[in-house]
Amino acid sequence: MKKGMEKWGFALALLLLVACSKELSLEQGDATPPGNTSEGTLSGSPGACANMEVLGAYGQGLALDTGNNKLQVEVNFTKEGSWYIYTDTVNGFWFTGTGTVAAPGLLTVQLQGKGSPVNPGTYNFTVKYKGNTCTTSVTVYQTATATAGDYFPMTASSWWTYLDNDPAALPSDTAYQLATGTTASVGGTTYNLFTIQSPGFKDSAYFRKSGGDYYQYGNLDLTGSADRPVVAEWVFLKDNVAAGTKWQSSEQTATISGAPLKIRLAFELLTKDVAALVDNKVFANTIKVKTTLQAQLSGTTWSDVASFESWYARGIGLINLTLPAPDIGGYRVIKYNVK
Repeated sequence: MKKGMEKWGFALALLLLVACSKELSLEQGDATPPGNTSEGTLSGSPGACANMEVLGAYGQGLALDTGNNKLQVEVNFTKEGSWYIYTDTVNGFWFTGTGTVAAPGLLTVQLQGKGSPVNPGTYNFTVKYKGNTCTTSVTVYQTATATAGDYFPMTASSWWTYLDNDPAALPSDTAYQLATGTTASVGGTTYNLFTIQSPGFKDSAYFRKSGGDYYQYGNLDLTGSADRPVVAEWVFLKDNVAAGTKWQSSEQTATISGAPLKIRLAFELLTKDVAALVDNKVFANTIKVKTTLQAQLSGTTWSDVASFESWYARGIGLINLTLPAPDIGGYRVIKYNVK
């Protein structure tokens, strides 16, 4: 591999842990909402929309999500009042929004996406407001197929191949994870055995599920800084709780350079059942979890040591692991076969 064993050290350990109101659209036969008394100009009109941002992931055949699929449009309002801004309908979907502006000035507003994209590709939209227009484009990606199932499948012979997220990574900078179909008992608890390997590296991990909780048994010290492994079990994913839910592992004592140090893992479920774009594919029903390694560096105060996000797609498993900016790292799924 390009960077040797160190390339995968931390990442492999982590892998084993593994103002819109009523929605209207003239394009869909709805009437213009009452009012629309404001005045102004779309930034960039009559050409390409300026400072436009497309929010959310757009997958073929996926109904747009009211909380995530939006256009952020910049408008130079010259008169306060109500506003109504919308787009034409292209490839089965469109954007629309209404609101009120209290004073003249430059303001960014959001248009809610509606409908379901019919085909993949890049499509041009015309944004319309008070007789002026600007244009923008939205890219629709193929949707990954999956049957209903767990967010971290453990079925025998299922496998996943991951590629390093570093833009400079080589095609060979991959790791292969396999659900072996065998089990192991540790302290009376039965786990599913997984193996993971990359060139020059091979290891194993133990997972189980109970209700909506997914457990791992292994080394809690994800950075590998301790003098010896800190063996424990923890819940790394919950699929039956709402976004915003937080939980922690048990506290464990690590020994670093001969000195004891308490550590734990803290988790937060960031989003649930959203569409996520990974490697030019959109994965539906994705849960995003933030994991933070914490340590008691001083007294009883817990300090964050390292954190990352893990994305799990229902029926597929772990599809992406990202490190916080400005770090570049983690990895994404490029091939998989869930049995």
